[in-house]
Amino acid sequence: MIPYYRLLRLERTATSEEIKRAYHQLARKYHPDHHDGHPKAEDRFRLIAEAYGVLSDPDKRKNYDRFGAAGLVRAGSNGGMAEKMGRLVSELGTILESRINKGPKRGKDRRISLEVSLEEVLTGTQRTIAVLVRAVCSECNGSRVRDGAQLESCHVCAGKGRVRGSRPLPFNELCVFCEGMGSLAILTCAECDGVGEQDSTSSHSIDVPAGVQDGRCLVLRGYGEPGHQGGDDGDLFVEIRLHKDEWRTRDGLDIHCIVPIRLNEAVYGGEIEVPTLDGKTVRVIIPKGVQSGKIMRLKGRGLSLDDSKTSGDMFIQLRVEVPILMKEGKKALDQLEKVSTYPKSDTYTQAMKKRLE
Repeated sequence: MIPYYRLLRLERTATSEEIKRAYHQLARKYHPDHHDGHPKAEDRFRLIAEAYGVLSDPDKRKNYDRFGAAGLVRAGSNGGMAEKMGRLVSELGTILESRINKGPKRGKDRRISLEVSLEEVLTGTQRTIAVLVRAVCSECNGSRVRDGAQLESCHVCAGKGRVRGSRPLPFNELCVFCEGMGSLAILTCAECDGVGEQDSTSSHSIDVPAGVQDGRCLVLRGYGEPGHQGGDDGDLFVEIRLHKDEWRTRDGLDIHCIVPIRLNEAVYGGEIEVPTLDGKTVRVIIPKGVQSGKIMRLKGRGLSLDDSKTSGDMFIQLRVEVPILMKEGKKALDQLEKVSTYPKSDTYTQAMKKRLE
């Protein structure tokens, strides 16, 4: 708990008039209306009002002077032990947290997604990504104050960033008035809100290895959120996502490709050119009378890993496309039916009849 006398710049022997005068001076200085409603100004004004509320009340001040923070509980209750202990435990937790946060703290990790194509996965590639970084504020150059203003030493902690708490737990705590900075930006920079830093982006190259799996994370050390009080920066995890392809899918190192063919190609057979991942084409022979769904294998035309000579295959699935006929085409289709046979359909029909007999 922050010492109330130090917060109002008073000695413990201050008179009620001196307490009132000190409060009005600080209240005018830190009133949110004079700082465009900045959240930090609101927090500081609240602390000042809290201190005045205790020290301006004779009974509360008497208990505070004698018992410290515990005296406020004593004055506001009928002596309930549970409430007193709860207040002490709460204060102890705050102090312990303050002491834990005193040391270096590692920055948080960040995660982004990077979409790649099958062609890029085949050979591996180098991509440029935009990385979010914390940089010195371009407006105040890290000073945290508006142009022409200056930082003021925190009067509560005397510029040290830490204060000695009040009884019954008089440990050194992080100064909440200046947030441990030791100085105050009274007129804060509007660009960075008095932080001294702002988010910016920088370009960074990342190597995507050949054969990388969908969902794998590549790690860029030190490109996460910045550390605090000398702690290491977090890492950036780049999650690889395979671009969705209407015609091609991946299964390990194998590539499955759907190739539509015309009805006459299925009936009479023919040749088609199928593009491969390396930018070339392969000539594929369509057998005469091929059925829709027929799968053909192109050995070694799939993916391979950076550290392996093993390559996957490309599997081509032929899909017979049923033509959309114009009105004139109906007569031609009826004529085609008269001269066509459907052996598989006939076999299926016969087998189903036998089952029903």
